[in-house]
Amino acid sequence: ESSNPASNLQPQDPASSFQSPASNDDEEYFFGGIVAHNTYISGSVGIGTTAPGTAKLAIEGTSDTAVKNTGPRSIKCTGTAGASFAQKNAVVVTASRSSVYFNLTNLPASTATLLEVRTFGSAIVWSLRITAAGILQLWNNTVQIGVNGSTLSTGTWYRLCVAYTIADITVNEFRVFLDGVLDISVTNAALGFILADQLRAGWPSTPGVGNIVNFDDVYVDDSATLTDAGVSTAPIDDDF
Repeated sequence: ESSNPASNLQPQDPASSFQSPASNDDEEYFFGGIVAHNTYISGSVGIGTTAPGTAKLAIEGTSDTAVKNTGPRSIKCTGTAGASFAQKNAVVVTASRSSVYFNLTNLPASTATLLEVRTFGSAIVWSLRITAAGILQLWNNTVQIGVNGSTLSTGTWYRLCVAYTIADITVNEFRVFLDGVLDISVTNAALGFILADQLRAGWPSTPGVGNIVNFDDVYVDDSATLTDAGVSTAPIDDDF
């Protein structure tokens, strides 16, 4: 397996941009701008909604062609009275790396979540948050774990990657990478919940009315290496 899985991506014809996981268990599979490694999705997937219903893929959000990292568009999440995010279900792993590009139009009114993993019952396992001052923080379900990370600015694309292994609520490792550089490292944090199931990106918590974040180029795998997932050397065929 490549040490930099995302670097294997090449531009794909939209009609053939999905590969069956049965074809080669060591490859990455990609469709609609989402990359998965050794991952099988069964049931419905919600983009911007936790209730996709019977649809295999349900999108509730804004497709933004003006602000994007690669491809023709990104997902734009605008803060309202509630949360605004995309969700992928069935991320049932004890080790994973999630890499997402984020671009903030403005900072949240108070500390808000950009990326998080929850249980099947929607309890927070971990969340990557940003303060009103733009400081990155890693949290369990209730409090910050580890020290503050870097300070982000508005109007800039940042690639955030969270790599983790979870053996128990007190036996775990977390590494947060900002543009490929280690930013936050936590060993054996006290977690309130484990058994990851839901991956959310955007504004999973309420950032304040009118606060905007765009995200693009999502990559997820089940590696336990606690390393950065890397960056694609060529844009893939992005549907968003």
